[in-house]
Amino acid sequence: MGEIYDVRELLESAAVRMAVEKATKKEIARLEGLHKKMLKAAKKHDMQAWLQYNTLFHGFFRDKADNDCLCQLIIMLKRRIYRYQYMPVSYPHFIDIYAEHHAALIECCKKKDAAMAEKVMRIHVRKVKDVVMKDATPSLSTTRKLSI
Repeated sequence: MGEIYDVRELLESAAVRMAVEKATKKEIARLEGLHKKMLKAAKKHDMQAWLQYNTLFHGFFRDKADNDCLCQLIIMLKRRIYRYQYMPVSYPHFIDIYAEHHAALIECCKKKDAAMAEKVMRIHVRKVKDVVMKDATPSLSTTRKLSI
């Protein structure tokens, strides 16, 4: 599963790099609206709504990259890890970190800073991977400790 997140990191960071320079003021305002809705959902502990807005937020960059092959690959990877999507949001303190990443991506759009946006997305997906891998594999780490 870690490999899927590694590839997702590469693809989503490429998508955000392509999308940032094309984002219009109206689209950036829409991203800000999604970000605000995510924050409200998090305060209400409505993780289903948060995930819905998060999917739309990430989908903006995927779609705005305007690269069908890239888009299809990202969608395929997301489907493979769909069942793990609740893990990263099951720890409330990580929501604040994700919110910081999303806010930074919005700022990158405003500044048309594709290089920084790519870096932020890499960090963002890596953080999600770390949470999922830690939560999804506790039995593996226990088994390894016992077999040594």
